[in-house]
Amino acid sequence: MNFTSENMILIWLILLVLFVVIEVLTTQLVSIWFAGGSLISLILSFLDVNIVIQVIVFFITSIIFLCITYPLYHKYVKSEIVPLNADSLIGMYAVVIKEINNKEAVGQVKVKGQVWSALNEIDEIIPEGEEVKIIKIEGVHVIVQKKEKERG
Repeated sequence: MNFTSENMILIWLILLVLFVVIEVLTTQLVSIWFAGGSLISLILSFLDVNIVIQVIVFFITSIIFLCITYPLYHKYVKSEIVPLNADSLIGMYAVVIKEINNKEAVGQVKVKGQVWSALNEIDEIIPEGEEVKIIKIEGVHVIVQKKEKERG
């Protein structure tokens, strides 16, 4: 294949689109730095820079982008992901072991042998000993609602 300036523009453009599509389809950073390298090399190919220099710049800029973005990604994005199996508690019933009072930001429930800080979904005090249903989890708090009384 003859690597003319027009061919290299097409090659860098295809690589850029490919790396961006891969990045969009994944949930983690896997190819964004290669997309950046492709973009820089695409610009160089428009300026009719030597093909060898385009390839070298692609690898160097990709490595630079990797060295800059990967630590930032792990510091600010990935570190926020805390693997918990807490979602399995949603829908379960718990017993209030310390009165739940949203205004005073106090309250605890016990579910599956675990003690959780609890808040009521509405601003209503739930006394100790009452059974509640866990409807969601926000941070370290379970959000609960009073168990509906059975009709009969």
